[in-house]
Amino acid sequence: MSQSAVEIRGLTPSAGRFFTKEEDSSRAKVALLGETVVKEIFNSEKSNPVGEYIKINRIDFKVIGVLPSKGSNWGRDEDDKVVIPLNTAMHRFTGAKELKYLDVQVEDYADMNKIGEDIKTRLLFTHRLPSFERDAIRVVNMAEIQETMEAMAKAFSLLLGSIAFISLLVGGIGIMNIMFVSVSKRTKEIGLRKAVGANNIDILFQFIIESIFVCCVGGVIGIIFGSGISIIITKLAEWDTVITSSSILLAFCFSVFIGLVFGVWPARKASKLNPIDALRHD
Repeated sequence: MSQSAVEIRGLTPSAGRFFTKEEDSSRAKVALLGETVVKEIFNSEKSNPVGEYIKINRIDFKVIGVLPSKGSNWGRDEDDKVVIPLNTAMHRFTGAKELKYLDVQVEDYADMNKIGEDIKTRLLFTHRLPSFERDAIRVVNMAEIQETMEAMAKAFSLLLGSIAFISLLVGGIGIMNIMFVSVSKRTKEIGLRKAVGANNIDILFQFIIESIFVCCVGGVIGIIFGSGISIIITKLAEWDTVITSSSILLAFCFSVFIGLVFGVWPARKASKLNPIDALRHD
């Protein structure tokens, strides 16, 4: 770190500055605060806490900057943190004499594998370790982590898609059974309608529309219930959830589709009824 303001993990303070190399070497009692910490410690009238003092384990630290807001990540508030110089933390809090791990930031489009090998070579040289100790140094790059996360996300999406498909199939079969019962109970009505001039197409469309209507009502209830659950999760777990109009429209269209597909068979059966047999039905 140079005497001027530097960046940590590509961040630039929204107010104030980062600590300098001299402050790190001298174990200076300076700190940068996340947005959540600023809101909890200082009142709304004190929007810029730079220059103020806070206590960390009963030790006074001067606030020299505010970290930019990053929101939450997997339910964890990334703004609920305090950053202090490394040597200050090791000397005054942890008592550690060495680092267990470190983060390295590289330029875009860098060869991560080559950089990993260069890091191992540098550490072996710095600590005067023999070459056969190379495997004792573990380097994990973000590209590998990202690939793992993407694979997990795909597997999770596939699992949720399978559950959704089974749910739709079971719901569709339920709708079809309801419509079959409706056709059975209204056989005389169908016969009467055909006797006064209704054709097969009229009966077919009547029951298809009824099936779609039942599914749409269920879809609206499901959308309201799902939106309510999302809002509750947002409040309780502090997760960032967004309910988009496209997702609501997609859910409603699926309801119409299920009603149409699973309502055709009962509606076709109703349209094929013989009017004389239907009127004689008990």
